[in-house]
Amino acid sequence: MAAYIIATVRIDDPAKFGPYAKAAAEVAASMGGEYIIRGKVLEVFEGEALENEVIVVIRFSDADTARAYIASDGYQNAKAMRIGAGVVNSRLVDIP
Repeated sequence: MAAYIIATVRIDDPAKFGPYAKAAAEVAASMGGEYIIRGKVLEVFEGEALENEVIVVIRFSDADTARAYIASDGYQNAKAMRIGAGVVNSRLVDIP
């Protein structure tokens, strides 16, 4: 059953954030992850959003693979690249 990582992102330093995004995407692809959505929020209909918020949705074959992606050395190395470059809030969603 497919599982999705859904992230809300605020990019503070695009030059520094770019290498993280590229490295994370390469790790996701190597584990079968597919980016479904990667785009800026145009309008907030309800609630609040981060300033200049970006939404990212990555589909994996199952929750265990999504967890393995987050725990992988490759992702952890990529994550270290984004320190000070932005804020990422991610969630694991299982869709039956």
